[in-house]
Amino acid sequence: MSLSFISTSTSSSPSPTSPLSPTSSPTSPPSQLVRFNKWYQNIHGYLSIIVCIFGISSNIINILVLTRPKMTTPTNTLLTVIACYDFMTMVSYLPYAIYFYCYSSLEGGLGHSKSWIIFLIFHNKFVIICHTSAMWTTVLLAVLRFFVVTNPKWNLTNQVPFFLFLFVVSVFCATVLTCMPMYFMHKLVDLDIQHNLNSSRSWIGNENITAGQTKQRKFGYWLKENDALPDKILLLNFWLFGVLLKLAPCLLLSILSLLLIRSMRQANFKRKKLKQRQFWLNNTKSSHRNEAMLRKGVDCNRTTAMLVAVVLTFVVTELPPGIISLLSTFDYRIFEDIYVQLGDVWDILVLINSAVNFVLYCTMSRLYRRTICEMITFIKNKISNYFSGLCKC
Repeated sequence: MSLSFISTSTSSSPSPTSPLSPTSSPTSPPSQLVRFNKWYQNIHGYLSIIVCIFGISSNIINILVLTRPKMTTPTNTLLTVIACYDFMTMVSYLPYAIYFYCYSSLEGGLGHSKSWIIFLIFHNKFVIICHTSAMWTTVLLAVLRFFVVTNPKWNLTNQVPFFLFLFVVSVFCATVLTCMPMYFMHKLVDLDIQHNLNSSRSWIGNENITAGQTKQRKFGYWLKENDALPDKILLLNFWLFGVLLKLAPCLLLSILSLLLIRSMRQANFKRKKLKQRQFWLNNTKSSHRNEAMLRKGVDCNRTTAMLVAVVLTFVVTELPPGIISLLSTFDYRIFEDIYVQLGDVWDILVLINSAVNFVLYCTMSRLYRRTICEMITFIKNKISNYFSGLCKC
């Protein structure tokens, strides 16, 4: 199952009977992608567990560091919100990967308990809400940084916090409401050993079982597409998640990244001119003021470069599946032949994107590194004092 709005067996994508499907049955997927998909599924669960454990730990550190009093800024507030969304995404994905990839399999009729299938339905919806909210919060972060770079005298402390809180809450609520069609896409099914399907089509893993067919299965639970939903809802759901919740933020982030990069280049040009001016004003009051402005400009550009890196990681991981899902609206075979076969790859890209921010902060922010060192020193002193007290007793 993909963290995006479509997956191989449990997504909220339209079925092959939807208006998006061709009248003829889709061609079989390319053999190379099929072989790759089967090979990668064998390692995806274990790789996801490693990334999730690192991502959960690193996002906890991000939250602790970015909420320190001296780190409290509008930019860091948004980074904290993104870290919370990433943390929740990985907390949900970890048990999913352990059970459905390492212990069992994403196929129906394998004796899945009712509680695990309920969790599967919840997980599919929950991670989409968290990751989509993180994407749109990143859009706000890029917009905010663009205003900071282009308006250096703008007082963020007094003007922005209330609007940030309002926007973050609005993004989450809008995402929950926008995802509403997805909540009704699937329903729980109790499978018998001899199960005669009466619906026109049911998705069991990657198998399509048509009416009148009988398939030998074990006892257990699985999920199937909700036949009661009209085709228009399926079509709306496809466009909603393929375009509004995926491509739209990617395009906005790409444009904002270019604007930020251009602003940084302009700031570098101004700083070079200021350095030339400072050379002729040595040992003067104006010279000291120029030095302070230069230091402030360097710090501002470092922060902007770090945020551009954060933004671009979102674009790199979300744009390819977004483009493929958009193309699938014109030819459903693209969805089955390409998107479905790369579903687990989209998952691991999203997980890496949710875990990589810690690495970016450590490598690109001197203040972040210094704050972590201070926290480690504080914890070491506390532990040392505690054991010293025990020894005295």
